[in-house]
Amino acid sequence: MNPALNERLTAVATHADTLGRGDKSAYLKQQAAELGMSLATLYRKLEAVAVKPSRKRRSDAGRSELSLDEAKLISSALMEAMRRNGKRLMAVRQAVEMLRANGKIEAARIDEETGEVLPLSESTIIRALREYRLHPDQLLQPDPVNRMKSEHPNHCWQIDPSLCVLYYLPRQGRDTGLRVMKEEEFYKNKPKNVIKIEQDRVWRYTGTDHASGAIVARYYFGGETSANLCDFFIYMMQAKEDIAKDPFRGVPRMVMLDPGSANTSAAFKNLCKSLDVHVQINKPGNPRAKGQVEKSQQHCGNGV
Repeated sequence: MNPALNERLTAVATHADTLGRGDKSAYLKQQAAELGMSLATLYRKLEAVAVKPSRKRRSDAGRSELSLDEAKLISSALMEAMRRNGKRLMAVRQAVEMLRANGKIEAARIDEETGEVLPLSESTIIRALREYRLHPDQLLQPDPVNRMKSEHPNHCWQIDPSLCVLYYLPRQGRDTGLRVMKEEEFYKNKPKNVIKIEQDRVWRYTGTDHASGAIVARYYFGGETSANLCDFFIYMMQAKEDIAKDPFRGVPRMVMLDPGSANTSAAFKNLCKSLDVHVQINKPGNPRAKGQVEKSQQHCGNGV
């Protein structure tokens, strides 16, 4: 539409709003004839130029009918009924029914017209949990992190030991002594069985180069000790026979580890100090800080 037509239509719409129903229809028919268009086309064009008033905001907008205290109880019940792997064992509806039956919450509203007490719907409760930031999806979100960037290979190495499900006994004839820790023999109610083979368990030390993603692994006896850590670190720095299979060699600028006793030992720190290697000890309970090597453990045998 051209500016002249827009101005004419705006004037028509403004005048039509001041007329009654019968007068308005006759007026619009007259204007449609003068403009050489059908009445339906005129209505469509008036719709395009008309300024519609914004919808009035509800007086109770932003207020939830579920109280914060009740939302906390529902959220707590949902989080308690959850396995460590994050699998949920209870739906919102089940949690609300259980808490209502025990008289812990009402989760209801009062009908202003009839005065009747009506239970809140499941969708209303879920919406309220999200408004209070108490929904399990929100509470289980990981903390925001920044991806670490390495400048080049040997800039940053990550090392992580992992206890395997294997152990060795003294060789007897053709018996190599290799055993698997079966669950029915080694569990919390039989600690003596674990003590018997404690020094014969196999530990896998895994190291990664953060820039290239290269992985190296080696197996040790005796547990997570400073001697095993130093030996593995020296092995990583040594030149290997086949560079295609074992690209690790040289001294890194820094090495990243968990805050274990072996990792923070004087023996390992003195080794790194003599090589001018910075030791980065991560905060406890933060495995994502060295997620590359944690993930690499799965590629190296998944605990086998």
